[in-house]
Amino acid sequence: SILKEYLQNADDSGATELIVTYDNRIHQSLEKVEYQSAKGPALLLSNNSEFDENDFKSIVKISAQGKSGDANSTGRFGQGFSSSFSISDHPSFISNGRAYWFDVLKQAVSKNKNGSIQLWKKEYFNQIDEWLNTFKVSSKEINQFHGTTFRLPLRNKKTAAESKISNEIFTINDFFKWCDEWKNSADSLLFLRHVHRLVLQEIDEDGNIIIHLEITTKNAKEVN
Repeated sequence: SILKEYLQNADDSGATELIVTYDNRIHQSLEKVEYQSAKGPALLLSNNSEFDENDFKSIVKISAQGKSGDANSTGRFGQGFSSSFSISDHPSFISNGRAYWFDVLKQAVSKNKNGSIQLWKKEYFNQIDEWLNTFKVSSKEINQFHGTTFRLPLRNKKTAAESKISNEIFTINDFFKWCDEWKNSADSLLFLRHVHRLVLQEIDEDGNIIIHLEITTKNAKEVN
């Protein structure tokens, strides 16, 4: 359901593609700092559309209210994003010159601070370089962020046992199940208005990118 929610939200925003990456890397630079909860394996979901002010307000509320009155909406940012908590205690995203970290348990970047959602604007990105680098699929990427990328640090057995949100974990085997499911139902992409490309890929511990599945609607213009 998480993948479906993100596909719907990407489609709702007018994005034409969604790239889903299972990132196996361990970012040792985040060890023993306030970003430590984000150092391990994570799910990255990137689309080529950016948030506007209404989108930011909607997702911060983590509700469907921001989109419920829009008959043209396939998905609702609040509802879709809230599904992230089923596999992550620390979901975050970057879009349109802003970075958000949802630390609802106030155990990481929100510890001893007001509020459970931390926001950094572009002019302060240099202060969070080490964490922002975890959003990059490749170290060769330029120091600019285009579109929207969500990053969901995944629970492991230890953190799941300690979590006050959920004890559910998401492993590489779960990701492979997604790949198999979409191989068998690739035509589901035809029911989306804007998204006509879906990529499911993996980054191994050494930073190598492995594309497991790529689905493209070749006659996108005719479909839309």
